[in-house]
Amino acid sequence: AREPGVYLSVYDLYQPAAFFERDIHEMYGIHFEGSPNMEKFILTEWDGPPPMRKEFDSEAYINEHLNWQNYNPEWLQELVAEGGGVIIPPEEQRFSQKKK
Repeated sequence: AREPGVYLSVYDLYQPAAFFERDIHEMYGIHFEGSPNMEKFILTEWDGPPPMRKEFDSEAYINEHLNWQNYNPEWLQELVAEGGGVIIPPEEQRFSQKKK
């Protein structure tokens, strides 16, 4: 993994930038030198790496940290059996229509 970048804060020139710098720090791991607050912001319970970085593997993180279970309730099974509940992608809809 690459080291996160370090940039100079523009807080002294534009104080509302602190909000954006803090968000960017949390999501991408970029540090803004001179920014007044680089503490956790939105992801207060997050203990993983910055989630918006290219090297972050969301599927692997979910499989390691969350207890996923298949969700197939009876009402959904009935709906699918009746022909509903299945989403047809637009490209399939386009090809299934007769040309006029």
